[in-house]
Amino acid sequence: MTEAYKPPRCPPGLGPAGQKLWRTYAAQWELRPDELLTLSRAAKQEDDNARLEQALAAEPILVPGSQNQLIVNGLYAQLRAGRLTAQRLLGVLTVDSDAPAGERKSWAGRKLARARWG
Repeated sequence: MTEAYKPPRCPPGLGPAGQKLWRTYAAQWELRPDELLTLSRAAKQEDDNARLEQALAAEPILVPGSQNQLIVNGLYAQLRAGRLTAQRLLGVLTVDSDAPAGERKSWAGRKLARARWG
């Protein structure tokens, strides 16, 4: 574990869902600057997903379509796309999920390990 590591603060403007995601990842792993940007985007997407879920709670599943037929509410497609986006963004992060809880891997250490063993 790197002794001097201090998790970076949440980016401004994140809501509760985004802050929770940020803190979870930032507290467990030392991330490179590009990974922090990816995490920031995933956190913002989580906030969007939370807002969509909240909106869907107040809306019917089926709504009238253009010819008055019943169709699935379009918010469901947006939420599904948002969840996939967040999953893909988090999948890009090269965190060491096999490390014991609390054991952080620095990006420099990962780079050296990849150079040696990759």
